[in-house]
This record gives sequence, structure tokens and C-alpha cells, in this order.
Amino acid sequence: MPEGTITEVLRRVPLFADADAGALRALAEGARPAALDAGEWLFRTGDAADALFVVRSGRLEVVVEGDDGPRVVRELGPGAALGELALLTGAARSASVRARRDSELVVLDAVAFDALTAGSATFARGVARELAAQLAASGGLE
Repeated sequence: MPEGTITEVLRRVPLFADADAGALRALAEGARPAALDAGEWLFRTGDAADALFVVRSGRLEVVVEGDDGPRVVRELGPGAALGELALLTGAARSASVRARRDSELVVLDAVAFDALTAGSATFARGVARELAAQLAASGGLE
């Protein structure tokens, strides 16, 4: 996938809404495409967080694996970002993610994401603002 295309994909992601053109280019330079077949796992609960993912096409499902068996708690489509919280906290993956349909992703390396959040206050504030909005929408903030 050409860099320009990756930049366009990233521009449509709410998590990166406040990123300037330079920040998006920096993210795109370190990004790579990936594909998942329907039913294939992207990562599992407890895996190390080494990347952030953006859904370019297809559909993914977030699965919580508990004592009662696996339970789908959320579906993600094009433009959705996932894995950012684990990158920011340094924690292992808190849920599993698998492809519901054949899917194309953009993979953003943790090192590049960390460098950008450390080097751009505007980018870091935008990421924090979007995560806070997600938390509020999920009922986690009052």
C-alpha cells in the first residue's frame, strides 16, 4: 500500500483527528499493511502490545474470553483504531480480536507511535481527547 494511501486512511481515523500533516506523514512512514482472513486472530488476551491497528476494510470483533466462554463485546469497521490503550499504558492486551470478515489493516509500530506522542504535544492531546471521548461514551466517565 503506497504511503499516500496510508496517510489518507489515517486522516479518517477519529483518534488522529487533531494530527497535523507532518504527524500523519510520520505515522504513515512507519506503517505497514496487513491482511486477516475471516476467523483469524489479530491478537489474544495477554499478548504484548507492540502495535496499534487501523481497520482499512472488513470487520473485526473484540472478544472477551471469560469463564462462561468467549463473548463478542464490540465490532469494529473501517476507520476504527484498536490497541492504542495498551500502547499508552504498556499493559498486555486486555481482550482478543479476530476478523469477522476478510479484513485489511494498517499496522502502526509502537516505537513510532510512542515517538510521535512524546515529540508532539498537539498529537498527544488529540489522542488523549479521543480516548476520553470514548471512555465517556462507554459510560466510564460521569
